Amino acid sequence: MIKKFLLFAALGIAFPLKAADFSDTLKQGLECQKQGLLNQAVVKLEKAKLVAQSADEQTQISGALGRTYYQFHQYELAKPLLEKAYQNSGGLQKADYANLLGNLHNNQHENKQAKTYYTQAAQLAKGDAILTMKVALNLARNLDAAKHLETLQKLSNQLDGISDVSERAGLSLSLGEQAKALGKDGLSLAYDSFEKARLLSTNENLPRIQTEALDALASLYEDSKRIDDALRLTREAIALMQANEGRDILFNLEWRQGRLLRQNGQIEAAISAYQRAVEHIEAIRQDIPVDYQNGRSSFRETLEPVYLGLADLLLEQAKKTPNDNQQLLKKARDTVELIKQTELEDFLGSRCTVESARQQIEQLDNKTAIVYPIILPQRLEIIVSTQKGLTQFTVPVDGVTLKTQVQKMARNLRNRLPATMATKLYGWLITPTEDLLKAQGIETLVFVPDGALRLVPMSALYDGKQFLIEKYAVATSPGLTLFDPRPLQHKDLKTLLLGMSNPGAVVEKLPAKVIGGFLDVGGEESAASGSAPAEKRELTASDNTRNISDKSRTLRELVKLNNGNLEQAMRTPAFIEGMKDQLKLPGVKQEVMTLSQQSIGNTLLLDEGFTLEHFKEEVKHAPFSIVHIASHGIFGSKAENSFLMAYDDLLHIDDLEILLRAEKFKKNPLELLTLSACQTAEGDDRAPLGFTGVALKANARSAMGTLWPISDEAAFTLMTQFYKNINTMSKVKALQQAQLSLINRPEMRNPFYWSPFILVGNWL
Repeated sequence: MIKKFLLFAALGIAFPLKAADFSDTLKQGLECQKQGLLNQAVVKLEKAKLVAQSADEQTQISGALGRTYYQFHQYELAKPLLEKAYQNSGGLQKADYANLLGNLHNNQHENKQAKTYYTQAAQLAKGDAILTMKVALNLARNLDAAKHLETLQKLSNQLDGISDVSERAGLSLSLGEQAKALGKDGLSLAYDSFEKARLLSTNENLPRIQTEALDALASLYEDSKRIDDALRLTREAIALMQANEGRDILFNLEWRQGRLLRQNGQIEAAISAYQRAVEHIEAIRQDIPVDYQNGRSSFRETLEPVYLGLADLLLEQAKKTPNDNQQLLKKARDTVELIKQTELEDFLGSRCTVESARQQIEQLDNKTAIVYPIILPQRLEIIVSTQKGLTQFTVPVDGVTLKTQVQKMARNLRNRLPATMATKLYGWLITPTEDLLKAQGIETLVFVPDGALRLVPMSALYDGKQFLIEKYAVATSPGLTLFDPRPLQHKDLKTLLLGMSNPGAVVEKLPAKVIGGFLDVGGEESAASGSAPAEKRELTASDNTRNISDKSRTLRELVKLNNGNLEQAMRTPAFIEGMKDQLKLPGVKQEVMTLSQQSIGNTLLLDEGFTLEHFKEEVKHAPFSIVHIASHGIFGSKAENSFLMAYDDLLHIDDLEILLRAEKFKKNPLELLTLSACQTAEGDDRAPLGFTGVALKANARSAMGTLWPISDEAAFTLMTQFYKNINTMSKVKALQQAQLSLINRPEMRNPFYWSPFILVGNWL
């Protein structure tokens, strides 16, 4: 949503304001910010920014908007705004911005820059006890444990010198949280600080701070197993906050109440508390910031346990009533669906795309089953949906063990190593359900994987004799309510074929982090090449794999010649030509030329013909049914660092949304978007969401791609066979038969060759 607000603001067309409206709009934005309504605050403040006239107004709006983006954890947007406000301010206001910039750099683990800003803030804040205390507390965060506690104790003694009771109570809470994080040594100080905040806020009628203090005390009691005391304080805080509509704190309180009630054996009451917690989160979800750093999502760390806690309780109840459990199973599955929807929204950076695409896929034919795994901390639950209803299977494997085995299998498959754990995973995910699948004559399995399970192609699960794909056609769906469930119409399928076998100017537009990943010279995207470095894999020349070759060694030498400066090396003619050679895809030309000859009503754009401008022109003229892109593509942890390569430029996911959501495509949605030679970042369980994201952005009913790069011969064989099959059968059956054609060739029976192809979305 934020991106759209910025786009409108940049265009100056969505917010018709007069200069005189600045003060009122700024005031409204600040009020939304204060209430935690961050999306609304951004809208208001971006409006005010458009009409800010004087230097003072521009400084005001830069600071307010920067602070809001900071609260939203949009640090790259916040930084330039806060820096501008800092540069153009003076006195205590400048000190406040310096302190905030220190926090921003600290959150990004840039300790040196953070300390510089904190030091400046401390110098500027002299004489102001409140701001001086805030800066001192921030500086204390980076001290070693012993010094940290000693400093906090000294600061605690100084708090009584702050006359503003509201500020003193808030600072006591902040100090207590730091003390609590120090473990048992800091517990006494944490308790005293929280209790001080509670007393001050109660006496001065400060309900928000009082609630936060009760919440903090309850968390200490919960940690020390004082269940009744924790429950009493939690309920007191809930009663206090309900009158003030504080959903952002109520969800955490209800979650704790649910945990405590469960420990007391009050299961029905616990379910109700968990349900209220989820409802509170959903109500304010768009205003809850989510970070994604170093392969970890803050949503999964802090909010997913609430949803899984509710699903866990519902599934336990369902087992107790096996003859009357359909509603409980559906409710548990719907709860987990909210996690999937949220993560996809975070990946795409927008709720709108996901919500506009929602369609129910529950209506099944009698030969199809939806397999819905739910990974819980202590066990795996599998809900299988067929035309006859929902069936629950419980597998006694804990979440950590399951994820570890899945990650090992994914890594081994990518590197053509023996995936011995494929049999173990088959035993956990498929064996419990087999009697049901056989009894109902199931032929197609649609998996709705979560987390680490997205990293492995389910078709490669192995029972010791056969791969799963040899028994069932296999498709993947990111959720149950995302794609149009109507069958493929086989008539008049117009195909647009796009291929890049020899890259052009696009090489000069690749981000340094991505090139660093290709060359294995570090950087955030270093896993983006999709496989282990060549020297770690046993490849032969005949493999002709669609991956970065040993030519990368030459390019790494060029980086060394430029003093290890990758960005400097990237500007040299030798490096540019070397990257063009490195990124050649010799098999693409044969692939798209052959498909062009066998397809009906197709258009082919190859190499110099496959420019962004030519692509735009083609989709303007005809509503294609199938778009096949054979080129490098990278899917990372977010839509913004995921892209495809045209000959001359990068094709981002948002570009596809603009191109393929035109009016004619709304009437006749794209049936299939095929991404040949694309790859997902290794080990990143969000990266496979890229296929889903592309399909949703392109308004396509389904997408097909590969989880890792494979050989030209395997890609050519599978793709040509798939498109022959698709004229007479469903997409999922067409893929199954194409994969079997590779399995039946001894030199390609290894799942490295055929299993990375996955079909996402509509499988019919």
